[in-house]
Amino acid sequence: MLASSWWYLVASLAASWYGVAAAVAASENGEAYNETERGGRICRSVDIRNFVVTDYVLLYRVKGLRSLGQLFPNLKVIRGKQLFHNYALVVYEMPHLQEAGLHSLKVISRGGVRIEKNPALCYVRTVDWNRLSDWEHFIKDNKKERECPECQQCDGGLCWNNLHCQIGAVEDDCHETCLGGCTGPGPQDCLVCKDIFVDGACTTSCPPNRFEYMGRRCVTSQQCRSIPPSDINQLKECEMESSKMKKWIPFAGRCTQGCPSGYQIRDDTECVPCVGHCHKFCGEGGVLDVSSIACIQSLRECTYINGSLSIQLGAGGPTIMEELEEISVNIEEIDGFLKISRSFPLVSLNFLKNLKVIHGNQLEGNKSALIVWDNPKLERLWLWDNKSQGLEIRNGRLLFHDNPRLCISEVDKLQNITGLSNYTNVEVARESNGDRAICNSISLNVTLSIVNSTSVLIQWSNLEYSGKQTLLGYKVHYKEAPTNVSVDDLDEESCWGDNWKVNYIMINSDLQDVNRSSETLHVIGSLKAYTRYAYFVESYTTAWEIEGVQTPIQYFTTHPYRPYIPRRFKVHPKSSSELILSWEPPLINNGRLTHYIIAGKFYADSESSVVERDFCEQTMPPYKPKVTPPPNTLVGSPPPPMNRTCCEAEEKRICTHDDDNQQFNFIFQEGTAKPDKELCGQPSTLYSVLYSNVLFADEGGIENYQTMYGAMFNNESEDFFKVENPIGFNYTHNTTGIKAGGGTYVYFIQRVNANSLSTTLTDLRHFSEYSLKIVACRAPYENEPDDNWFRVRCSPAGLKHARTRSLYGADDINSTTVVVDIPEKWSTSVRVTWEPPLNPNGLVLNYDVVYRRTDIEHHVPIKLCVSRDRFEGLGRWVWLRNVPPGDYEVRVRAISLYGSGGFTSPIDFKSRRPEFDSTPSNLIIAFSCIGALLAFGAVFGAGLELWSKFDLRAQEDELIQLLTNSDTSSSSGGYFQP
Repeated sequence: MLASSWWYLVASLAASWYGVAAAVAASENGEAYNETERGGRICRSVDIRNFVVTDYVLLYRVKGLRSLGQLFPNLKVIRGKQLFHNYALVVYEMPHLQEAGLHSLKVISRGGVRIEKNPALCYVRTVDWNRLSDWEHFIKDNKKERECPECQQCDGGLCWNNLHCQIGAVEDDCHETCLGGCTGPGPQDCLVCKDIFVDGACTTSCPPNRFEYMGRRCVTSQQCRSIPPSDINQLKECEMESSKMKKWIPFAGRCTQGCPSGYQIRDDTECVPCVGHCHKFCGEGGVLDVSSIACIQSLRECTYINGSLSIQLGAGGPTIMEELEEISVNIEEIDGFLKISRSFPLVSLNFLKNLKVIHGNQLEGNKSALIVWDNPKLERLWLWDNKSQGLEIRNGRLLFHDNPRLCISEVDKLQNITGLSNYTNVEVARESNGDRAICNSISLNVTLSIVNSTSVLIQWSNLEYSGKQTLLGYKVHYKEAPTNVSVDDLDEESCWGDNWKVNYIMINSDLQDVNRSSETLHVIGSLKAYTRYAYFVESYTTAWEIEGVQTPIQYFTTHPYRPYIPRRFKVHPKSSSELILSWEPPLINNGRLTHYIIAGKFYADSESSVVERDFCEQTMPPYKPKVTPPPNTLVGSPPPPMNRTCCEAEEKRICTHDDDNQQFNFIFQEGTAKPDKELCGQPSTLYSVLYSNVLFADEGGIENYQTMYGAMFNNESEDFFKVENPIGFNYTHNTTGIKAGGGTYVYFIQRVNANSLSTTLTDLRHFSEYSLKIVACRAPYENEPDDNWFRVRCSPAGLKHARTRSLYGADDINSTTVVVDIPEKWSTSVRVTWEPPLNPNGLVLNYDVVYRRTDIEHHVPIKLCVSRDRFEGLGRWVWLRNVPPGDYEVRVRAISLYGSGGFTSPIDFKSRRPEFDSTPSNLIIAFSCIGALLAFGAVFGAGLELWSKFDLRAQEDELIQLLTNSDTSSSSGGYFQP
């Protein structure tokens, strides 16, 4: 099946057959072009493995092909010298194509991209086609975006497939003659030449005695003449005499087909000056339909249209008007009629500024010689003052309909110049010409009075009422305008809601003149902060009113306001004294960001929970820190904007709020769209409520620092947070705050420049919890007051709680503080004391005391768990009761919120026999007690013996394992659980 469909692809590329998409390619080392000289001839060969396509690439119904990257792995540039219906890359009805995969493609010099009806094609919306070409693109009816993989591994989510991210052409270090990249700084190092390739290097023009061929290389006179004749309109879009097979002629430094104006071809081999005035005829007596850029190119050098000329340009690239003026400038006479219809790019007909005569030998509908119909942006016909000669219409009438911005006065000028008799309303309709334009305008002085971040106040003097009172009111038009705009930016052609918005101000005609105000005030509200807007005012009249008002377009910029919250605020514990913070810029800056402020506060662990809980009975599970990957960069920039085209698929990327799955922390993130979510760049309703002064006195930001942090700030330090470049602070990250006795921060605030997206907090206490807030701050506007600056210049705060890592050995008890005390008489009880760890990892929960006999081999150790509250309540003493006489060692360890510390070194002690007074009374008492004990023991002896058999072995195994694993004094990282 692939072989049967291969013709569609080859026919689109092989210039040796059709010349449709001649591929002029540099070799892979970038040193020589693939066009070769064979016997003095230029061979227009094709090597699709290499770097350049001169015209366009068309793929249509090729079966079995899954990736274009397999065909064009090195394709870097599509020049678009000749286009396929205004497109340089067309991928249409490819049933098995799964990806474009043109990962080497960097530039489309001319022409748009059309990718349509490819049911298996993914990775289309993940390519920023505007980065390749600024022409219009059409992408539709491919595989649904939600069924395709994403490119999360690539910056901005832009990629060609799962292996190749989209990377723009890096030309900063290349020579100015390079296009699409280079291997070095010189013109000989270019991968592709922007203009001419000659003698192994790129240049802008050919040397003497050489002729520029196809705008890309130089040939000799003999080589030029040896090139086979070709049809310069291979697509057959425009049938005219000028598109016949033409020979190549060297003239005026170019190898060209045909001669320029003022010259004529002699013997098909050279251009000679005309004797007198000579015409270059185009057409064969019919209608030349110009509907694309390819047809415009066919009019080059034409001076006389042999037939009629019909221009209908539905769309075009950014250079279409320049190409029209360059190519059509020589047209002087049209034998038939001239028709301009449905041409959206046209603002005037001045591209035909040298047109002198419309003969009218052929008429539209046997009546009309000049037809101008349905041109939405057409405002004027010709600039008559700059037109060298007038216009003569020798036969036929005018026909003007549905040109909403063309005033009747323009048609009146044309009528006077041509000398035609008065036209009728059927020929020139007043209702549909100029109905969306202000003609015969009256001046209206509009001034801007008040500007704030969300609204402006404009005012103007009211117009005087005419006797008919046809003035109904005014219309205020406004729209966002990052660059200057015109009224021609019609609503119908806007695709992302950037069309003109209209406010209507109606006039109450029942009021007497004495009651009417001489001034009209109007507030334009619901504006975006720190945004440039265009606006104009026009009168609102009845349909038959021919006079009105339309002010010139004026501009204003709203004041900055509070930035949105920084996004994706994350904290990664780096060490026991450091936290790494990372974030992304706010979704909406509402001003020029200058810095971020990070506020932190140490939170001591609650001792009440330790007192209320016996951790010997209810053990704490081992601490498991939350694993968060550290940021991969310390300095970053905002992600690139999403690629938006007018032909965006139904599924749009949505910016949503994410609760972070654990905390009620509202951070803007990209996610799956839900019905209650809003489009990217638009504030969420939930966001507006949560960070309003209804819930927060400071609207969710950093509290008034003078109240929160007290004496750590003075009047001088306030500039540290407000101004862009504070005096005395020359570092990227500046921190100030209050430190505890150990040199660690209790409160702190850090200022981070706006070009940084992460920072490292230092001098923090080990294994301690910190509450962290981050706000984004903007620059003040001129004369902005300083009152409550932190509420209007800084964003609401992103909030995180994080704990530093544990400090190795911090939970260890100093062995020198362990003391064993044996009373003189009651030696079967031993008292042990020690000092707690000085700076443990959090609070100490309990202690383990383990002792065993050293004079008996394999003696079972005995463990005693002592809660922190009991240890402190006894004055930091612990009693070991009923210790039989013998040699012993004792070890102690602390258990903190982090886990178990290391055991102390063994402390040896000796338990002695009790010493009694040998007086008779004491002996009688002693023997009586012994007898009572023996009697009592006889009752319980059997039960005690049975219990010990079951428990003794288990206790022995447990304590031997405990001492074996804790023989050193290092931290274990977890709790001992009995």
